[in-house]
Amino acid sequence: MFRSDSAFRTLCSAALCGVLLCQPLLAERSVSNKAKTAGTIAAQDRARYALSRFTFGPRPGEIEAVEKTGLDRWFDQQLHPEKLDDTAMLIRLDQYPAMKLSTAELMRRFPSPQMIRVMDRTGASLPSDPIERAIYRSQIEQYRLRTAAQEKGQSPDAMQPQNEMAAGEDNPSKREARLQAAGIAPGQPQRLVKELVALSPQERFQKILAMNTSDLMALRIAGPQRLSSLVEGMTPEQKETLAALGGTPRLVGAELMEQRLIREIYSTHQVEEVMTNFWMNHFNVYVRKNAQEPYYLPSYERDVIRPRALGNFEDLLVAVARSPAMLVYLDNFQSTGPNSVAASQGGFQRTAAQQNAPRGLNENYARELMELHTLGVNGGYTQKDVTEVAKVFTGWTLDPGFRSKQLRSGVFGRGRGQQAAQQVGMSIASANSFAFLERRHEPGSKTVMGVTIKENGEKEGLEVLHMLANSPATAHFISQKLAERFVSDHPDPGLVEKMAASFTRSHGEIKSVLKTMFDAPEFWAKSNEGAKFKTPEEFLVSAVRATGAEVSNPLPLVQAMNSLGMPLYGAQPPTGYKWDQETWLNTAALVNRMNFGIRLGHSLPGVAVGDPSGEQQSEEAKEQALEKALLGRAAGEGTRKTVLAQFRNPELQAQAEKSLAATEEEAQNNGMAPAGVPSRRSRAGATVSILDDQTANMIGLLIGSPEFQRR
Repeated sequence: MFRSDSAFRTLCSAALCGVLLCQPLLAERSVSNKAKTAGTIAAQDRARYALSRFTFGPRPGEIEAVEKTGLDRWFDQQLHPEKLDDTAMLIRLDQYPAMKLSTAELMRRFPSPQMIRVMDRTGASLPSDPIERAIYRSQIEQYRLRTAAQEKGQSPDAMQPQNEMAAGEDNPSKREARLQAAGIAPGQPQRLVKELVALSPQERFQKILAMNTSDLMALRIAGPQRLSSLVEGMTPEQKETLAALGGTPRLVGAELMEQRLIREIYSTHQVEEVMTNFWMNHFNVYVRKNAQEPYYLPSYERDVIRPRALGNFEDLLVAVARSPAMLVYLDNFQSTGPNSVAASQGGFQRTAAQQNAPRGLNENYARELMELHTLGVNGGYTQKDVTEVAKVFTGWTLDPGFRSKQLRSGVFGRGRGQQAAQQVGMSIASANSFAFLERRHEPGSKTVMGVTIKENGEKEGLEVLHMLANSPATAHFISQKLAERFVSDHPDPGLVEKMAASFTRSHGEIKSVLKTMFDAPEFWAKSNEGAKFKTPEEFLVSAVRATGAEVSNPLPLVQAMNSLGMPLYGAQPPTGYKWDQETWLNTAALVNRMNFGIRLGHSLPGVAVGDPSGEQQSEEAKEQALEKALLGRAAGEGTRKTVLAQFRNPELQAQAEKSLAATEEEAQNNGMAPAGVPSRRSRAGATVSILDDQTANMIGLLIGSPEFQRR
């Protein structure tokens, strides 16, 4: 909790003027158990507490609904999400057609920059499908324009207007500069838009697909307000295709991030979503590892993690080990046994200094498998065990399909473009699924933690995964992490032991472990109430859920995650993001949260916030009703006084927007944000606040309050 009421008042001042005043801002980073109230959480507070732990925060009316259903019954329903209707959320996901495609289909329909370079270099034939043909043609022509600009010493950014389009801004000076750099007449964008909007959506779509490079570039530079009118009446697939004409990897990444927030905000399967979030972080994969990861991650989350989020841990561990996303992220796809057939016949060029090093062996996955995925850093293994496990997993790789190295080196001349195209197609179709290649596998027996793993090809890896998944060290390590996520940064050791025993007894059934935690008296200890400081993702999603906001365009929320310091899929190290207060409680973070709350209260573009307080006669009554709606309980007296003192201030919104805009720009410059992620939603209905300024300020201040930062 914050050290004093003056800290919250200082936050409000910081939101106004963008500077920190004299009072201390930060909360105490830990509260001793002696200072916490003894006993258990009161019966009337249990539903609110459970929702703060097992969901991304309660939506309006949800606490009352859970109380009516009964807490035990509600939790049992959540552990069996297949029995819950989630149709409304699934309808929202229809706006993201690409997220339903397999990895092979994604790569084929939305080519990576590397594929575009290869096709341009080899003269490969374009796809026969008219939509894919238009996408490839546009991307190749843009690549040539950027290459030509670089050769002339010009910035290639002039050919990439997606940044301003993505942010929903209309910057005339930047637009004019890009028109000039592209050699486009100033009036061309307006002329094209005028001609196109007169057509039916289907005619408009076909006309844009057939456009030449100059006209497409002019449309992209036209600005978001003009572009929004072009997609009116089009299907999600058509909107997606037009967005792909301007850049495909960014489109895939944007859809991935947007659909994640839609699920977390609206899904009725909240425990499943929270656990999907937990496992995605536990088995972390960094989206910007390389150009391929954005294509691997949709299937990784959809087909590997989510279906097993409440299932068996060993099943999940095996699926992760075989997933292209993890194989590439931790480099195991290229690991080759030093004494394998591939090593002896693969033409390795080795210097004298390399003669004593294992040939082609990569230990990254083996190390993280034991340290982060199963046993924990103190799990009883040695460096020798890491090396032996690495040997076990040699040959666990991707189906190689065609050797794309030959294409990259340009061995196919332009006169053999058709052959190159066929080979490219084969590579796309096959080089994104798991394969075990015996010729790369290290022969012979291995010894892992005193256990002999006899030579048995791919089954060696399955044996090691089984051994690790069923280790008592793994049971404790996973239980500790779950308790830290759901209970407190320093959970009761007795609770962790109960969970570990359940893990062992059930052979890693995740539902059983969660049920043991839910039923344990230690979980309901009064000291756990408010013990967790929300991560930026928990804060943002819980704020949107608490206000009952209608999200028609999640892109501003994706961008807000960057400014809050937690880009989605943006944790670079294998450890993922941390869940603890020490990581997230700092001056800058608290100011950014206050600013976000105020901006949300006034409704972000594409995010419409209603008034959850109902009709109230007085300002004091409205503020207290908002406390109940947003916090689930009464706020502290200091928070209430500060909100009532600040909510009339006319500068709150402007200063919050200015401060967060600067933070978002800094995130872009630091590489924290995926540059210029485009959105397919129409911007014609850009959200205008439906609340009066004073109510919006009250909502924003309460979202930025000390009470809302904790769960």
